[in-house]
Amino acid sequence: MTSKCKINLSDIKEILTYLEEMVITIDKIGSGFEDKETTALALLLFFREEGILDKLAAARKILNHSLSEKLGVDGYDEWIENDIEHWKPPYEKSKDEIIKLLDNLDN
Repeated sequence: MTSKCKINLSDIKEILTYLEEMVITIDKIGSGFEDKETTALALLLFFREEGILDKLAAARKILNHSLSEKLGVDGYDEWIENDIEHWKPPYEKSKDEIIKLLDNLDN
């Protein structure tokens, strides 16, 4: 995109503060525990205690607003529909199957 999106400096700081907290903490959790189950529980605890989903939603709201202003309603909708892929949670998998999927990623 060649045109500039305008986001307030305070909004940029807010988003980067959230991202710094999340990326650094998730990295520490990922490398700080020996087993996958404890790692998963620590990640869940972090997400809940620190309101991570609320922080991500706030950052998303700021960015979505700025981008939709720049792209226009139709351009924004087209971008959302065509350029974004969503990860699908493995609801149909058992705990053991999910563990195997994780193990396959480590190989």
